[in-house]
Amino acid sequence: MDKKLKSALSLVLVFMLSFVSGCNISNGTTKQSGSNHSISASGNYNIDAVNTVLSSFSDKLEASFGIIDDAGLYDESNAVKISLYKNTAICSEESVYIEGGTITISKSGTYIISGILDEGLINVNAKASDEIRLVLLNADITSHFGSAIKLKSASQVTLTLPEGTKNQLSTKTQLESDVPDDSSTHACISASCDLIINGFGELSIISDSGNGIKCDQKLCISAGGLTLNSAKHGIRVQDELYIVFVDLIIKSGGDGIHIEVKSSGSGELLILDGNFNIDSKGDGISTSGCMRLYGGSYEIHTGEGSSSITLRSDSQGWINQQQPNKSDSPSQKGLKAEGEIAISNGKFVIDTVDDCLHSGQNIGILNGDFILQSGDDAIHSDLNVLIETGHFDIPYCCEGIEGITVTILGGDFSITSSDDGINAADDSSILNMRDDPFAVSEDCYIIIDGGSFIITADGDCIDSNGNLIINGGTLELTCNGNGNTAIDVSGVYTNNGGIVATNDGSEKQNSGIMHPGRIGMPPGDMGGRPEGTPPAGIGNIPGGAGDLPKNTPVPSGQ
Repeated sequence: MDKKLKSALSLVLVFMLSFVSGCNISNGTTKQSGSNHSISASGNYNIDAVNTVLSSFSDKLEASFGIIDDAGLYDESNAVKISLYKNTAICSEESVYIEGGTITISKSGTYIISGILDEGLINVNAKASDEIRLVLLNADITSHFGSAIKLKSASQVTLTLPEGTKNQLSTKTQLESDVPDDSSTHACISASCDLIINGFGELSIISDSGNGIKCDQKLCISAGGLTLNSAKHGIRVQDELYIVFVDLIIKSGGDGIHIEVKSSGSGELLILDGNFNIDSKGDGISTSGCMRLYGGSYEIHTGEGSSSITLRSDSQGWINQQQPNKSDSPSQKGLKAEGEIAISNGKFVIDTVDDCLHSGQNIGILNGDFILQSGDDAIHSDLNVLIETGHFDIPYCCEGIEGITVTILGGDFSITSSDDGINAADDSSILNMRDDPFAVSEDCYIIIDGGSFIITADGDCIDSNGNLIINGGTLELTCNGNGNTAIDVSGVYTNNGGIVATNDGSEKQNSGIMHPGRIGMPPGDMGGRPEGTPPAGIGNIPGGAGDLPKNTPVPSGQ
């Protein structure tokens, strides 16, 4: 394994150990700093759970690809050389068959490809057990009738970009309207086998009518600089995707990176460091599995950005997202996973039409620097959100942070929202509020152990449809009215030592009691809403709460 890659993976393991030793949650119990009680977190989403998701990175790499190659090193003495020239190529090796501009490789080995092919493709059609390396040595390939590189059959293909080289692959095929979206002709590089792209050279991929890279199996991109400009998805994978030390620029008409499992496979995305600049008409990065990010710098912009959505709160606290034909629009989220999202460090500048971060399961953030602007929620989980620390600047959003539960151990937060700044809600609590606006959800809660919070909201600054526990930190909360309050708790509000300042006095309510209605309002007062009107912030209804345990934290003695 390359020394640089080895060192990085070793560093990940060190990070894992530091996460466990430095966390406040262990052995299934959440110790509430500054309080005289502890809350059982058995079955809850905690630091250990995030660590479990993150810690298998190196194991996954080894299991999927064996040793992750050699960062672009290859034996030139035994390599087969293919010289591209205009509309054909020159090669005397029997394993290479040339017919016009189609160069077919049929056996294991290393093939060095150089020159310019004005019209043609590299086609790998070998035995299912063969491993093949294609070395692009300042190669320029343009295809007018399909993929520029088509990996039809092999066990594994490694596409190597030697340091100092500049390579380009272009597909200018005009596809028929009835060609299916997942057709292999819909990609500049299409692979039916495992694919590794490595080396420290550069590769530019242009796909006028399809995807940039399409891989039906596992894809690993290790080092190098890639630029993709595609009419559809930039990278489309149907199994797992691993990205290590990559400078990646994507401009796409679909998702920047899209992982969707159609048969077997996990759909997992694992990224270790790198620089990512993604401008997409769909989602920035989307996967049907779990997303694990270790460091890196991310600039993601989707659609026309958050500024294309007008967020308004009317006199009754309703939040309106002004977007024409939104139901017909594609998903335009920043980071989206049907599975869990786990983030350890990194810098994220995300400007999106939809949610910046969206998970169908849990979101765990151990650290990082985030600037998030969203036409919907900045951070949204259908289940639980856990933040250990980090810097979060959220100047524009509908809701800042939303989940069934939200646990924040520390960090700096600046949130300006048209609805709630931090919200804990689930299906049942939202639906029940239509009949009973003060209904309490046993599954919802917000825990704040520490950190600095400046929240300005047209909705509630902090809204829990269950309990709210503040153990520490400094909170400066400004609610702009509209029938809302700075602190809105349907269940128990407990302050064990946090410094809380609000502009409406809602922080002065008694701690440790069950409130019959919204804090800061008399029971039954809906702040001017008509009877039967649901409160603000119900635009996104999180799902998946059915399997959660009934474990809402309640202070001891209550």
